[in-house]
Amino acid sequence: MPHPKGKNSHDASKQTDASKKASASEPIPVASTALELAANDSVNMSALKDELEKNKNAILTEIKASLAPINSSIVEVNAKLDAFEPRITEMETYLSDHSDRIDSLEKRVDHLEKERGELRTKVEDLENRTRRNNLRVIGLPEGLEGRTAVPFMSQFFVDVLRDESFINPPELERAHRALRPKPAEQEKPRPVIVCFLRFQDKERVLAISRKKGQLSYDGHKVYIFPDLSPGLAKKRAAFNAVKNKLYQKGVKFFLRYPAVLCVTHQENVYKFVSADAAEDFLKRQLLEDD
Repeated sequence: MPHPKGKNSHDASKQTDASKKASASEPIPVASTALELAANDSVNMSALKDELEKNKNAILTEIKASLAPINSSIVEVNAKLDAFEPRITEMETYLSDHSDRIDSLEKRVDHLEKERGELRTKVEDLENRTRRNNLRVIGLPEGLEGRTAVPFMSQFFVDVLRDESFINPPELERAHRALRPKPAEQEKPRPVIVCFLRFQDKERVLAISRKKGQLSYDGHKVYIFPDLSPGLAKKRAAFNAVKNKLYQKGVKFFLRYPAVLCVTHQENVYKFVSADAAEDFLKRQLLEDD
């Protein structure tokens, strides 16, 4: 007779095996949940895509609405540019034509300027040629010549020069004060312009006056200079500062017509047509000798 306890154990073992088989035949709940989640995700993605598409369409519509005025303005600007294009082309043509005309006018002005300079030089030369027989006497008091200046000035040169080679009064064509208002009593007297009949007499008077140096007449210091045009006188006056320095250093010099400074230095003669060039020479050569 079998033991009751052993029977119970056998029955329990059978029940356990049956339970395992039953468990194996039941469906797994995790796989079912995954499928459900996948299905839900697919639905959500579709909804999200639909929402994004709606938002995109809304944004595009808004952008188009915003760009509409800009597009309209661009169309207007393009229309205006098209209208201006022929005008711009016309202006370019005008500018090119005017540029050519300006170039032509500039060349013409340069030519005329050159001609003007040449004519001015010729006129100045002619003016000085008309004065070639003239001398300018400075320092004679007003009224000293009386009512007849020609005989007075003719004798004046003999008296003021006091030279044995010049004892006969020179023949004069005319003599008069500079043509400007009579100065007040305390002001400087006007120069006396004297025109000699012969050029040789004028040159002789000028040479003797330079040789004599300081001249005086009736107690008044007088000076005799060539009568030059204002333009030429200004050119020659530009050398005054250099001439003073040369004189102080004992250097021989003279002005040659029309306005050329000639300097004798170490047995060489240097010629200068501008005061700046003469000044440079003075600084470079004469000061080095010191």
